Amino acid sequence: MARSPLALAVLLALVGTTAAFAQAAAPAAPTVPAAPEISIDPAAGLAAATDSTEVLTGLYATRAVIEICAIEVPEATTTAMTADQIRFERKMGWDPATALQAYGGIKASVQSTNPDCTDGSPDRQGVDAVLSVYAGAQ
Repeated sequence: MARSPLALAVLLALVGTTAAFAQAAAPAAPTVPAAPEISIDPAAGLAAATDSTEVLTGLYATRAVIEICAIEVPEATTTAMTADQIRFERKMGWDPATALQAYGGIKASVQSTNPDCTDGSPDRQGVDAVLSVYAGAQ
């Protein structure tokens, strides 16, 4: 059964919170100094990957609408978006071929929805919001 990325992220957050709560409720450490305890959260990597996947999917979808609607984007904004995209692709451990394949899938999905390219449409508002964030970060 497929689950939404948001549901998975919430589930992972709850698992992490439960583990943190359990650690807080643990009995006090003995008075004899002990070696520091290292806690490993096996879900932490998955949670970070889920967040990266969601952000990267959003960047890909935004780029797809930009391409489909032929939206002009300032070069500095494109450069900033590309830097983030590459950073998240590397974080996912993707090579350029894998990233291109993933983008192709997202673009095909976006294209199948026939995005509304009209100024002020919900599709354009989403793109404009992302572009304004990148424009403000420069």
